[in-house]
Amino acid sequence: MQHGLNPLTTSEFAALMAQLAPFESNPIIAVAVSGGADSMALALLTHDWARASGGHAVALTVDHRLRRESTAEAEQVASWCAQAGMEHHILSLNLPRLHSSIQATARDARYRILTAFCREHHILHLLTAHHRDDQTETLLFRLARGSGIGGLAAMAGISDISGIRLLRPLLTTPKERLLDTLMAQSHPWIEDPSNDNPAYTRNVIRHNLTLLPDAHEVSQQVSQLSQSFGNARKILEYKLASQLAGMLFIYPEGYAILNRSAFMDSPFELSMGALSSAMMTLSGESAIPRNGQLERLQGELMEGVAKRSFSGLMFEWQEGAGGWLITREPNAMEGILTIRANTPLEWDNRFSVAWEGDATSVTPDELNVRGVGPHGIKMLLESDPMFFKHNSLAKSKIVLASLPAFWHLEEVIAIPHINYVASDYKNYRFTARYLPVKPLAGRGFFSLTLS
Repeated sequence: MQHGLNPLTTSEFAALMAQLAPFESNPIIAVAVSGGADSMALALLTHDWARASGGHAVALTVDHRLRRESTAEAEQVASWCAQAGMEHHILSLNLPRLHSSIQATARDARYRILTAFCREHHILHLLTAHHRDDQTETLLFRLARGSGIGGLAAMAGISDISGIRLLRPLLTTPKERLLDTLMAQSHPWIEDPSNDNPAYTRNVIRHNLTLLPDAHEVSQQVSQLSQSFGNARKILEYKLASQLAGMLFIYPEGYAILNRSAFMDSPFELSMGALSSAMMTLSGESAIPRNGQLERLQGELMEGVAKRSFSGLMFEWQEGAGGWLITREPNAMEGILTIRANTPLEWDNRFSVAWEGDATSVTPDELNVRGVGPHGIKMLLESDPMFFKHNSLAKSKIVLASLPAFWHLEEVIAIPHINYVASDYKNYRFTARYLPVKPLAGRGFFSLTLS
């Protein structure tokens, strides 16, 4: 080991992993590895920890193709993992040309493909290399955006995303120790030039922090502050969990009823927490709106607003339900998703969709998934008006418009949640499972199958 280095030891890493227990016997652990110093160090540490635990680690590199070097970088990571004797897979993304929200869109796409791989291969745990410096930047970034306690708690060590345990064992570890871990082994890493792009707020925060004479101490203090907010968030989440059962009713079609009495009687932080949970679960978005925006929505609901569009969701008062119906806005839903036989895909960050049947009878690219929307409702009314009279859910057009539907070219052929299948497609099996990226608690919700 080079003199003056302070690498993270295997025993220290084992102690960090113990805080994220429990793990199954002979655990299989997936690690997101970009090839940067942070993730490369995490991959090597996890590889050793998993083997010592009787299991093994699986390195996953997402080739986002946003830079022309990304494919070569992914192959370089594959080579390093092979040298270390570590299983490795490259997951390729085909993102459209992005002009705004590039980092957020790419991040969401990475998590989708990573968690999809984990579910397909029955891997329960996914590790990411977020460290103490990242935690500091996140808290300062959210502070600038006016986040509440939940946001200022920054990143959690353990969270659930699409039914996978997302683990961040390095949140209390400074970046310099991860660099030392690689340098102690004379192991190379990849530098991402986008980390120096001043167009991104996080990069500006990171750069300004390095200019402080006591940057190390500031980072440590901010990290401790984040932990304090995290403890406060845990208390609020515990209280919120007991309140949600009587306040927010989630249905398998991906909509909810927010009970007015329970909402009005709850303390400010709990009613805000309920709105925040509803936002994340029902919209499929990876980040909640700013605290000030949520406060305005809360105030409007407290005053009895009858109808409100907010952050991709529609709030509509339902007298019979004693609260507000919350559904996805059709215009905010994901667009057309081409889907092939026997290949489950995620749609709108809320549903896992699939169809089974004779793939040769359908021309590729002709069968797709998208929301029912107003156009789909109009088509159904024209083709089968009696169906609506005998299906109670179909009568609620605001809910119906937000459901995932299977289309063949421009014809609606199946809507699993209302048991609708066009007569020419009775031999196919269609499924739509409500699996939001951020469930209210625990794993996903409901599974519906239609054949």
